[in-house]
Amino acid sequence: MNEHFSTLRKDRELSFVRFVNFYNTVKLHTGISNMAIDTSNSVIDKKLIVSYSQTQYWVSIGCEKVMVCIDRYSEQVKSLLTQSEVSCAAIVTAYNPCSQLNNENENRLANELLRSFLVRNHYRFLESLNVDPTQIWPPEKSFFVLGLGLHAEQNIGRQFGQNAIVWMDHGAIARLVLLR
Repeated sequence: MNEHFSTLRKDRELSFVRFVNFYNTVKLHTGISNMAIDTSNSVIDKKLIVSYSQTQYWVSIGCEKVMVCIDRYSEQVKSLLTQSEVSCAAIVTAYNPCSQLNNENENRLANELLRSFLVRNHYRFLESLNVDPTQIWPPEKSFFVLGLGLHAEQNIGRQFGQNAIVWMDHGAIARLVLLR
């Protein structure tokens, strides 16, 4: 009888090991992450941070629209980074500074100022659109900037009054980076 229980225990342990390996593989290939955003030093309302984390960031790559989600791997972004020969990218907007709703004209003007800044500084970028799936926030035009390092992107985000930016390195997993 002990031999039978010993065999069952080994089978159960082996099944658990297989499950853990499978789970880790799924996490690796889907970009699912347990990365928590450190909000302890931030003045940004926690509900806003949740909203930023749930936003769908749509990047226009040629004729295709690619959805980028926080803490998720994107094969299309990885391919774009490789083809563009850069190791990182970021998404930044000039809409609604400090998450204070501006009218469309103010947002359009701020967006054009950001575009001019990117062009003047010879940054390569693609059009993007930030969409709140709950529709509490209206869509915000933004830019997917190729090859922009984290510190440079943080500076641009702050310059345009943003609470956060989205940044990804060569691993092509989008990270929410709080600026305040």
